[in-house]
Amino acid sequence: MDSIKGLIGTSLARHGIEREVTAHLVVKTAHEILQELLPPYAKNDIAVRSFHDATLRIACAHAIALSHFRQHETRLRERLVQKLPRIDLKRVECFIESLERGHDILTP
Repeated sequence: MDSIKGLIGTSLARHGIEREVTAHLVVKTAHEILQELLPPYAKNDIAVRSFHDATLRIACAHAIALSHFRQHETRLRERLVQKLPRIDLKRVECFIESLERGHDILTP
């Protein structure tokens, strides 16, 4: 008999949910890593938006925030792959976006 873990994995894959669960886990983990890496004054200016087709999308409130992110991008990639070794991370895409309070998907 299959283990429960195997059955759950098969069920998630069959219903197409595995990709969504993986994307959410990558976004959440990347957010946590950035909170550790970024200086306090930059944390509210950078937000992890999505993970789709091996691309992690990062929103930055302005060019200075984007510059702060670029300084930590390599460490983010390394730690993300270390924490989630089964993910396929090929690109990190950054873009400028207004980050008003409540707009960030991970900000309470």
